[in-house]
Amino acid sequence: MTSHLPHALANLLMRAVVRAGEDALGYAGASLREMTRVAGANAGIWADIFVDNGDLIAAALGELSAELDDVERAIRNGERDAIEAW
Repeated sequence: MTSHLPHALANLLMRAVVRAGEDALGYAGASLREMTRVAGANAGIWADIFVDNGDLIAAALGELSAELDDVERAIRNGERDAIEAW
């Protein structure tokens, strides 16, 4: 895995933070800062990187999306063993 996927995820996480509103930042801790440190990097450069490597990045996002679906389902269903496994 290259830095491509983490950059995409950092930007997506920051979009969620913005949607949650400024009050939500009061509950944010070091983990959020660490995970979003690279968000907002030079948009032009990263747009080129995402376009030039679109197939690979899209495939990685698709795989991660499926895993997120599994995690969401486990959390919603209270599947402790599945949660502990990841």
